Amino acid sequence: MKKIASIPTHSFEPISFGDNYLYTQYEKLRSFLQVNFNQKIANFIAKPVINNSEVSWYANYYNDFRPIAEFDQETQGLLLSNYWEILNTINAKIKTLKSKTNNDQNEWYSLLNSVFDSENNKIYSDGQNIVVLWGWKFFNAHENKLPTFIPQQIFSTPTPLVEPLNTEFQPVITDENQNNEPEEFVNETPLIEEPEPLVMEPEPLVEAEEKKSFWARFLEFLKWFASKYWWLLLLLLLIILFLFFFNSCEDKRNDITNKEINDLNNRIEYLRQKTSECCGCETNENVE
Repeated sequence: MKKIASIPTHSFEPISFGDNYLYTQYEKLRSFLQVNFNQKIANFIAKPVINNSEVSWYANYYNDFRPIAEFDQETQGLLLSNYWEILNTINAKIKTLKSKTNNDQNEWYSLLNSVFDSENNKIYSDGQNIVVLWGWKFFNAHENKLPTFIPQQIFSTPTPLVEPLNTEFQPVITDENQNNEPEEFVNETPLIEEPEPLVMEPEPLVEAEEKKSFWARFLEFLKWFASKYWWLLLLLLLIILFLFFFNSCEDKRNDITNKEINDLNNRIEYLRQKTSECCGCETNENVE
């Protein structure tokens, strides 16, 4: 599959379908088109792949595609005529699905009506083949309007656009273990040389997770550690409080001990002075 376009996710609003978004139904939708129509109509829808803030669109063609607005007026008229021919073929099938009793057919009716809405289709082409972007609110009804004047065919050997319509409903049976890799490319454009097959692994249809910074991971680690080893943190807190009070009491004891020693030294010094004074009185009396 080849990338044909990319748009920012914030440029258009995605269409909801049930509890999810419409663009998530690509594999289911493509299987339905293959079973009930042909390969050309199955290739009519592009595959959306979301990566970060961008939607990339892929198609089963090798050629370069661009919006039909970039073609000349005559080519635009032909491409729009082909677009509405395919759309009318699909709409004829959609009308047969509406049922008052069959919920499965009603779900397909709602899905196909949402996808093949000309107001929310953006048409791309390589000048001959047509691919539509879908699943977002493009509000593109004016650009997709069929012109009143349809130009003559500009291709010398036109081929039928679609096969005869099978009006019987054929439900799609999907396998849970189905391989999601894109199908083998079917090239419908005549080429002078057959190019080598383009192998491209589809990117997952999920938004890439942003890489977290060191501090964000560090904070998550602290939250995990606190929730798992809260008792160890409590024990450390008690030990710190005990050491704080022990050191405080020890300092007070040291202050008291130093004060007692100073008082004792003062008393000893006082007694020495008294003793010296008494000894001096006795010596004077003996001399007299």
